[in-house]
Amino acid sequence: MREATKRRATRRAGEFLREYALLIAVFYPLDVYLQSKGLTGGEVVTTLVISGTLWTVGVVLDVFSADD
Repeated sequence: MREATKRRATRRAGEFLREYALLIAVFYPLDVYLQSKGLTGGEVVTTLVISGTLWTVGVVLDVFSADD
């Protein structure tokens, strides 16, 4: 695999993870709200940890795939 192809694939994976993190952060609490239930503190923390981890990994992948 060529270096440019690896960089492009890594960048796309980073973009995907960042977008996925945003979808989790927005739509999970919205889904719970629309079911007329409240978010517990544990659910809020878990949502933030999962979204934050995915977003961070996405940014790291994007940074490492950047052209120098």
